[in-house]
Order: sequence, then structure tokens, then C-alpha cells
Amino acid sequence: MGSGSATSILLLSGCILQCISAVYGSRNCDLLNIMDGDIKVSSSELCLAEFVTKECSPFVKSLNTDDLPSDFQGSSFSAVKLSNLNIVGLVNDYLDNSNTLYKCPGLRIEWDAPKSDDSYKNVKGYLIHWQYETNIGCRLFHFNSSNTLLLQKVRFYYDIQYLYASGANYIVRAYSILSSEAKGKEEIDNSALMLRSFPMYKYAADPALWSPSVILKTSPKGSIEVKFTLSPPEFELTQFRIQLVKYSYDLNNYYKAQDYHGNLYTPSEPEGVVHFLNLTSDLYSIVLQPIDPFSNIEHQCLCWKTISHSMCPAEQCCENICMMIVTQWFQLNVTETSKAPLPDVYQSIDTKNET
Repeated sequence: MGSGSATSILLLSGCILQCISAVYGSRNCDLLNIMDGDIKVSSSELCLAEFVTKECSPFVKSLNTDDLPSDFQGSSFSAVKLSNLNIVGLVNDYLDNSNTLYKCPGLRIEWDAPKSDDSYKNVKGYLIHWQYETNIGCRLFHFNSSNTLLLQKVRFYYDIQYLYASGANYIVRAYSILSSEAKGKEEIDNSALMLRSFPMYKYAADPALWSPSVILKTSPKGSIEVKFTLSPPEFELTQFRIQLVKYSYDLNNYYKAQDYHGNLYTPSEPEGVVHFLNLTSDLYSIVLQPIDPFSNIEHQCLCWKTISHSMCPAEQCCENICMMIVTQWFQLNVTETSKAPLPDVYQSIDTKNET
């Protein structure tokens, strides 16, 4: 994309590839990570059981607490959307039956315990669920809320190793399950997140065909946080151009732009991030493109793809530009000017594109 121009792009639907089949049944909470600051807390101190897809799907669809598993019975409950919800796109290895190594999209869901005395003292569990079309994955955690001092301080992390479909749009939601003694519902409804997972790809595939996932986090104070999956180490792409297109400004030219220079993907640092500030209410879109500093230089270019029987060195032909990402239009509503901390709202989607 040239400076000041948002090149027209052909939108491609993501390929649907199964990484793993759904699992069912209840089990212990070993996969739920609980952190008190930098200290890992044993999940058994708070969590009694984890219920998987088959047991939690009825409750996901109805939010009627009568559909909770029998462990929750004997009292009345309410389902309240979680605040301080965050998602992180993961890249995980998957070895198929022919011993071919793939990179599969995964997802980390993070949330805090309720902060008010009334809420955290009455937490009986949490529900997280992610949905692609009619396919629902969910986890329901049954809690022992007697350890209120610990429950007040901790943050929760849950990793979904493989999403059911790659290159697909997911909606992610989360709720706290409160007993009837909880009088208020002061959690902020910011829990609906949309994520388009990156397409599953073979290890050491052509870097010109790679595209990241993108998560957009909007604030009513007039800012947009753009997070995106960093390049796999084998692709060596560390530079990105992020352009913000504003609907009322110009559909063919960007409104603001930033360059990002960072590291390669690691499990401890999976994402890059930039911020656009001082924005007004409008529709916006993000255009994100990896930058190849050695574009079209044989033996050096980073964005190349294999073309059989070509004259390119080792049949690896340089591309003029790397794969670009263009998000769908999303609404930013600026309603706050106060300096007080405000909850954020996540709207996340990415689209794989090809020139």
C-alpha cells in the first residue's frame, strides 16, 4: 500500500480446518490458571470442578440457571457478564496422523474476580464460551467461594489449545455465576469479543501467505488499541504498517498511520500493539501490513512464496508486498472526557486478504 492510500482488496473467506474435535464431560480444574500477582495459586483452592461443552451448552443458550449442572442446584443464581475481560491469540503446534507439523490458532481468555464486596463474596462459578456459527465451545467452573480473601485478589487464565475452525470468526463471552445473596449487578457489559483466527498453516510455509489475527479494543474516551499476532520466527517479519481509515474522512485514504518495529512471536510475547488516540465518534477500519525491507531482492526478500518450475532462486519468488489485513468497519462511540479509569469495550475481527 502506498503512502496515504488504502488499496482496494479482495476479501477471502477463511478456510475451515479442523484442529481437534470437541471434548465432553466434567473434570478437575487443572487447566484453569489462577494468579495472585506473580504467584501461581493451586486451582483446587478455589475451583471444585470444570464442566465441558456437553454440560454447559444448555446454560450458554438459555442463561437460565435451571440449566446449570446439578452441582449448582439447591440455591438460586444469577449470570452477570464479566468486566476486565481480555483475549490473546495463541499459536500452537499440531502434528497430524502423517507427522506433518501445522501451526493452529488457539485462544487465551483472561478475567479478574469481581471487585465489589457483594459480588466476590457470592461468586459460585464462571462461564466462558466461544462460538463459531452454530458450533459452541464452553467451560463452566464451579467454585468454592469460602476463600473470599484469595478470591478478591486473583486473575484467571484459561487456554483453549485449538479452536475448532481456523480462519473463522468467533464470538467470545464470559459470565460470573453469583448466588442470590448478591444484590447488585455492577459488572460492566464489555464481555462480547469477536476474533477471527488466523488460517492454520504448515510449519515453514511460504511467508507471503501468512496473515495474523487482529483484536481491536475501543475506549469511550476516544482511543483504539490494535493488537495483532506477531510473525512466527521462521518468517522473520518484524516491521508492520498500521493504518486507520475513518469513514467520514476518506474511504480511499488513511486518516492516521503508525509503523511498528518489534520482536518475533514467542509464547511470552505473542502480540504487537499500537494505539490511536484523540479520535471522534465514527466508523473506523484498520489496514495492517507486514513490511519487507528487502522486497524483490533475490536471496534476501522475506515475503516470498514457492512457485514450482519458476526461475526464482530455489523456486522461492519474491512478492511485491506482503499479505495485508483489512478489518470490517467498527463503531467507536466517544462519550467520556473524564480522567477517571473507564472500562474498555472489545470489538475484534480480522480478514485475510490478497491483492
